[in-house]
Amino acid sequence: MTADSGSAEVAQVEGFGEEAYVVIVAVRDSKDPEGPALTFTPATWVTFVRATSTFH
Repeated sequence: MTADSGSAEVAQVEGFGEEAYVVIVAVRDSKDPEGPALTFTPATWVTFVRATSTFH
């Protein structure tokens, strides 16, 4: 992102669910840290990044 377009943060969050180990990728607006976050599975995030990286 450019300096003028704002920013976003991506964090991989790991934890234990009731039955299995859970990993998610959470994306949020760094200017609104208490705001909502979009969450993705790692596979979905990789697919998104690969698809969008061709448009740089």
